Amino acid sequence: FRRVLFRSHWQRYLRGMLDGQLKALRFHDPRLLSIWLAANEPALWAGLLSPVEVLRLPSGQVWLKNSGNVAPNNDYPWTVPPSLIDAWHRSEPGINSAVMNFSLQLWEERADDASQWDTEDSPFSERIRPWLTACAQRGDVIQTLTLDDALAWLTQQGTLTI
Repeated sequence: FRRVLFRSHWQRYLRGMLDGQLKALRFHDPRLLSIWLAANEPALWAGLLSPVEVLRLPSGQVWLKNSGNVAPNNDYPWTVPPSLIDAWHRSEPGINSAVMNFSLQLWEERADDASQWDTEDSPFSERIRPWLTACAQRGDVIQTLTLDDALAWLTQQGTLTI
């Protein structure tokens, strides 16, 4: 019975309105996941995570659902704190997600350039990974970085000519 409830719960979050049309959402798509993480809307997160009792970060840190007798909000017992979202963006999976997002964005927005800048010998994703890692270590807000920022860094490094 509990499995059916979980399945029903997760299915509610696999559909959403986009440009006035109902679309299927894929949480395993790093582009979608990073948008959800960056949204930081407590009601959205609380609804999504309501059946979750324990959340473990890649760092090993554990967040427990409020286990008191009275939840702060019975409909939305989870509120993901900004520190958790920030921790995800700075984690290895978060950086991998950002790398993939920038690579996909390059091909979607600048396909002609991408064919020159993203080659088998010199993958774009591997060239921007050190930059994103350094940004995370410096404390930059990863979710505010843009493709133009990545291209500017590569140009400064002398590995890209725009």
